Amino acid sequence: MKKLVFTCCFLLFLVGKGLLAQGLQSPKDWAASLRQAPKLNVGLDSRHSFISSRDVSTLGLKVSLDFENRLRFGYGVYFLFRNRIVRDFALTDSLGNNYTVKSELQFTYLSAFAEYVFFLNDHWEFSAPINLGIGDVGFSNINQEKKTVLLTELGVMGSYKIFPFFGLGGGIGYRQILAGGQFIRDDFNSPTYSFGLRFWVGYLYKKYIKKSL
Repeated sequence: MKKLVFTCCFLLFLVGKGLLAQGLQSPKDWAASLRQAPKLNVGLDSRHSFISSRDVSTLGLKVSLDFENRLRFGYGVYFLFRNRIVRDFALTDSLGNNYTVKSELQFTYLSAFAEYVFFLNDHWEFSAPINLGIGDVGFSNINQEKKTVLLTELGVMGSYKIFPFFGLGGGIGYRQILAGGQFIRDDFNSPTYSFGLRFWVGYLYKKYIKKSL
């Protein structure tokens, strides 16, 4: 078993070394990239994380400026959209009667991000995004004021182009509550991960739509 693990690690090292030699991008070229006109990117961003030990999904709309496929800066709006978290709350009405309501967790936030593409070739791309967000979290239907939280997300993303306009992508990261929401920090501080299909709409636009205009 040890020999097998060593062999696998050695092969991964050789493959990684070869890939890095082909497409590693140095931070020393940032200044030159920022002097170029950026491209506008708009897309959906879906990721998974854990809230109260449950696997949940968030969906976001991202808008960014891309500087030569090296640096990206932008904003995104995110909200929970699958694997609902519902809890029962015991309440009392104005007449003193007790009753129970089902309440759904709501979590939305606005995030500013910067992303460094540290590896790029014809098929592979690896990047390191950092997000800083502010949002509201709380339960619906219980007359409870939502709490404002400040959060950050760090991660590593990767993608593989099967065709110039289509491929696979994924990534891992970690979400950390920086301020606010003391009552939910243990529930919201969590690893994040994503995987799925990727589409490069800009390629299709330049290749087919722009030429026909």
